[in-house]
Amino acid sequence: MGGASLAFSEKLWRGMSIKTKTPIILPSETWAREFDAKLLLACCLAERGFPVYVGCKNTIHYNITSFPAGLYLAKDFRVSSDVMFAIMKRLGHTIMAWDEEATLPFDQDEYHIIRTSKFAFSQVSAFFAWGPVNQETLEAAPYPVPGPVYLTGNPRRDLARPEIRGYFQEEVEALRRRFGRFILINSNFGKLNHFVEKEVVRPGDVDPGLRGNPNSPKFEKKGELKFELYKHFLKLVPELAAKFPDMQLVIRPHPSESHASWKQAGGEHKNVHVLYEGHVYPWLLASEVMIHSGCTTGMEGYLLDTPVVSYQPVSSTQSEQNLPNQLSHRVYDLKTLMAAVEGYASGDLALQKSDEIDALVTPYIACQEDELASDKIASIIDEHETTGKLGEHSPAAKKLLGWASAKLRAAKKRRDWADPKHKSDLAFDQHRFPDLPLPSVEQGVDRFQRLLTRFQGVGVSKVHDKVFLIQKS
Repeated sequence: MGGASLAFSEKLWRGMSIKTKTPIILPSETWAREFDAKLLLACCLAERGFPVYVGCKNTIHYNITSFPAGLYLAKDFRVSSDVMFAIMKRLGHTIMAWDEEATLPFDQDEYHIIRTSKFAFSQVSAFFAWGPVNQETLEAAPYPVPGPVYLTGNPRRDLARPEIRGYFQEEVEALRRRFGRFILINSNFGKLNHFVEKEVVRPGDVDPGLRGNPNSPKFEKKGELKFELYKHFLKLVPELAAKFPDMQLVIRPHPSESHASWKQAGGEHKNVHVLYEGHVYPWLLASEVMIHSGCTTGMEGYLLDTPVVSYQPVSSTQSEQNLPNQLSHRVYDLKTLMAAVEGYASGDLALQKSDEIDALVTPYIACQEDELASDKIASIIDEHETTGKLGEHSPAAKKLLGWASAKLRAAKKRRDWADPKHKSDLAFDQHRFPDLPLPSVEQGVDRFQRLLTRFQGVGVSKVHDKVFLIQKS
């Protein structure tokens, strides 16, 4: 990375030269899922005087030795974070975190098997819980909880609030001009249909993500049911395309999914489009109806007042208790699904909204009214700053070890870039987080300024193709 790394470092330190508060790093693994929400949080933090680096997680990790020590706000605390968390601590970073997948249906034991690592969890000094259920689950960890678990909600929920939805209005209008009336399918079959073939996990395979219980009958049964559901959704595509020839059918695969099987399912139908572009909210807002099964976007669609149908031809206790399914119009066979789609498209069916259904969301998502989750998180971070709890004292020898470990890791990752069978392949990295032009990030900040009449004086500078410094002048 040579000269490019040096230039990157100079930009970072030049941006820091006049700032006194602890720098904050907001990594985003998947641009379309996380970046806009973290940009809002960055604005809330910058308003309080923090310099905030927001951008691609992998780019930040590869260049972590170029960043000043500060607060790193992680997107999870899984075993895949063990190495980087150890490096971060050696370099003098404080780590706080939330879990991007916290609203998925896990019981507590299952959650900690799949979503936490004992080591990574132990390195986090504070957690931000999406809602009471997530808070309770984190506090019930099978190992010591190293810091407070704050009930804050999440910035992704902020974007669905009525006063902020206009952030996506231009994209909504562009999608309607491009596709007219369309049906949206959101899939969540990442492991079964992974973008990187070597990462595909099918029934009978050992799932490396289930460390500690790789051959559990419970997980094997869930995997079998998920695979059956995946096959039903592939069969659904041509049926929908033929049933509604005057409408477009847009399939939006999970960020980690291959598109090949979906394109094959669409066959010769000209009204089928397989795309993963931009944030999901404009697609939800522009669509006539969205179809899913157990996908987080079912919950997001409900919060955005989009007609949402959960297709459950394969059902189980877990799918019945799954929150996105509970918030959706549930159907269990193809005939009923077609009738529901036709009803929403024609206007004969109204949105399923009620106080009873709304109450299902409350245990899972806090800060739905009044204070933004982003503001609550920013306030807590500011309190930690005031009490001197941000930043780690790291002796010179420890920092040197962190620097060496980071360089070795980056060198290994560079070797993996050219391997299309590796999950660090550049094509997969670019798929999840494309290069971002500075004007598009400036436009995002400007939209938040106009919608919320806040963040005056907050500006953006580019420190890398995928990393930006947000700070108040």
